[in-house]
Amino acid sequence: MVLSAVNSTLPVKTATHITGFEEAPVRDNGSYDLVVSNIPFGNFSVYDEAFPDKEISGKIHNYFFAKGLDKLAEGGLMAFITTDAFLNSPSNHAAREYLFERANFVGLAVMPDNLMKDTGNTEAPNHLLIVQKNTAKEKISWEEDWLNEVRERENEFGRFPYNYFISTHDHDVVMGNVRKPEKNQYGRASEVVWQDGNINQIREALYASLTHQFQNRFNTELFEKAQTLALPVSESEGKKLTYLPMPESKAEVPSVQLGLFDTAPAEQINRAMAYINPLDETIVQKQRPVLLVQSVPLISRATKMWYCLPQSSTKAIAFYISSIPTSKK
Repeated sequence: MVLSAVNSTLPVKTATHITGFEEAPVRDNGSYDLVVSNIPFGNFSVYDEAFPDKEISGKIHNYFFAKGLDKLAEGGLMAFITTDAFLNSPSNHAAREYLFERANFVGLAVMPDNLMKDTGNTEAPNHLLIVQKNTAKEKISWEEDWLNEVRERENEFGRFPYNYFISTHDHDVVMGNVRKPEKNQYGRASEVVWQDGNINQIREALYASLTHQFQNRFNTELFEKAQTLALPVSESEGKKLTYLPMPESKAEVPSVQLGLFDTAPAEQINRAMAYINPLDETIVQKQRPVLLVQSVPLISRATKMWYCLPQSSTKAIAFYISSIPTSKK
């Protein structure tokens, strides 16, 4: 809902789909020039009749790569932050092969395990992988062949699988100032990539690495083809969550004495009541310090909701949600 509201302020027309990726509309397949995400990962399958092959849909991170390609126009770019297992695990060979048979490799960065420590309190090995859709390609490049290949490394904790391309280009693509042998959450040997200090310190190295890789691999002519396609946006998309303009304050006379801890004048503590229109007043009891909710299941249909929370006076703070997009869920 928040994304719908934010998108409503953009200067270009947008369509926001609040749904699972597997339930996303197919009418816009092949029309996007960019698909960008921090995708989920795990060994659980996604049901999508368009992808019956469990090598693709049997793991959610593999599925996102295939589904993302479907959305892209020819020449469009897909940039995913994904689990390191996508490139490092031998079990994902078929998914990597599927990807590089339909897209050109553009860029890769091995990100620090603590990339999202400050924002999400998570530590996990992850890669930034960027590809450019090209279903007309006749063969994969030697770099893509090396990205498909997984060999083994060894440290003091044992042997572990490691992508062959990364092992031969680690000085170019590995971000972070610390690399050390470690065990993963399953007790198996692994290597930790870490950024000591401010995570933003990787900015310059990441920028330099990706700039170099784009200069060498990005196909500008192919990308311009993606720019020529118009994204279909339905004229009748139903109600959307949008921002209300700031109304003028209404003159309100308090009916009772202010509470013990109210320090602001009465005319200044009831600003939210200015949003109430005459129709809303038929269901909002402004003089009673109670919670009133007019609602239906949030996703089943569009609705209006008022949430009125009591203050120490008889007035209330109101939050207004203009509408909720329709969904099958």
